[in-house]
Amino acid sequence: MIPPKIVLLIGNSGENVQAIKQSLSAQYQVVLFQKVEKEVSWFNPIAIILHQNGSPADEVRRQLRQLKQFKPHAPVLLCHSGQKKQAWQKYPEGIHSALYWPGDLSRLKGLLQDWEHRRHSLTGRLQMVWQAMGSFFSRSFPRQEQACLPDTPTNTIAGHERLEARLLGPFELHLNGRLLPPIRSEINRAILAYLLLNGPDRLLRHKIIEGFWPDSNEEAARNCLNVAICSVRRYWRDNGEQNLKICFRENAYHLHLPVSYHNDVAHFLKLWERAKSLERTRRMDEALNAYRQACSLYTGDFLEGVSRNIEWVESTRSKLREAYLSILGRLSVLFIERGLSQEAEETCLKILDIDDCLESAHRQLMLIYYTTNRRGRALRQYTLCCRILQEKLGVEPFRETEVLYNKILAGRL
Repeated sequence: MIPPKIVLLIGNSGENVQAIKQSLSAQYQVVLFQKVEKEVSWFNPIAIILHQNGSPADEVRRQLRQLKQFKPHAPVLLCHSGQKKQAWQKYPEGIHSALYWPGDLSRLKGLLQDWEHRRHSLTGRLQMVWQAMGSFFSRSFPRQEQACLPDTPTNTIAGHERLEARLLGPFELHLNGRLLPPIRSEINRAILAYLLLNGPDRLLRHKIIEGFWPDSNEEAARNCLNVAICSVRRYWRDNGEQNLKICFRENAYHLHLPVSYHNDVAHFLKLWERAKSLERTRRMDEALNAYRQACSLYTGDFLEGVSRNIEWVESTRSKLREAYLSILGRLSVLFIERGLSQEAEETCLKILDIDDCLESAHRQLMLIYYTTNRRGRALRQYTLCCRILQEKLGVEPFRETEVLYNKILAGRL
C-alpha cells in the first residue's frame, strides 16, 4: 500500500514555478497554490516546496507559520530562483532544506525520493498512524473549555428550512426539496457559491475582493461586490425566502444558514478525509467504499457553468480536481490489489482523461494490460506515455517506467 505521491508547490504562477511543476509532474502529483490557504490541509504531501519569489524574510516566516498550522509534519523546502542562493544569515526554523532553481533540480528530486522512501518505511507508516490517532482524539475529545462554548447566533436561524447546495458540476440550489431557478449572472452565481462554501464563517471584504477582482482598484472592486451582494439578496427575496440573510459587520460578510444545510463539496472532502483515515488504520474495505462514495459526488468540475476568469473559482476548481485525482489514484491501487482489473482500468483511464501526463497511471495501465493477457496493448501504452511526456513536458519517462516496459517486452514480469 503506497500513499499518493503528492507534492505541494506554493508560489505565484510565474515561469519558474511552472517549470518546477513541469519537471516533477511526470513522477508526482504536483498541486500548485499561489499562497498558503486552508485548502493545503486537504492533502497529505510527501513535501511542500515554498518558492520564495524574492519575498522578504519576514514574509517567508509568515508563510511557514501558516504552513505549520495546516501541515505541521510535512517537510518544507525553500526554493529560490536564480543563479545562486539568496543570502540568509540563518534559514527560518521549519525549513528542512533550501535550494535554488534550476541548478538544484537533481538535488530536489533526490530529496523528494529520500522523503518518499522514509514515508514508505515501517517507521514512516507507524508515524502516520500515530499522527492520525492524535488527530482523531483531538477532534473527538476537545478540551473542556472549547466544548462548553455556546453556539453563536450566526450558525443557524429560526425555522426548519433545508438547504442543499450542489457545487460540483452544474450549480444547483434545493430549498425544502424545491429546485430554485438558476442565477443568470456568472459573477452572482460565484459570489453565492463563495458564501455557501464557507458557511457561517466571517468573510473579510478584502479577501473576497482578492478572489474576484484582484486587478481592480479598491473603489471599483467594492462597487462590484456591493452590486453582486444586492443581486444575491434580491434573488433570495424573489424566491420567497426571507430568512436566508447575508449580513455585513465590521468589514466582513457572513451567511445565516438553516439548521439543515448541506453542500456536496464539504461532503466530498469529508469522505476523502475519512477514507484516508481508514487506510491509515488498515481498514481497507471501508476505505475503498469511502473513496467510491467520494467519487460518486464528483459529478463535474467545481462550478462548471462559470466560464469567465474568476480567480477564486479557478483556484478552487483546480484544488478540487487535484483532490479527485488523488482519490482516483488510491482507488486504482486498491482495485489492483484486489484483482479488480476492469475497475482499475476504468479508473486509470479517468485519471488520464484529466491529466495524461501522470506517469503512474500509464504504468498501472501497462501492468493491468499485461496481467490480463494484453501484452501488445501494454507496449503501446508505453509508447503513448513516451510521446505525451515528450510533447507536453519535453522529458523522458522515469526509470521505473522503462524497467516495467523492458520486463513486459521480455515477458518476465
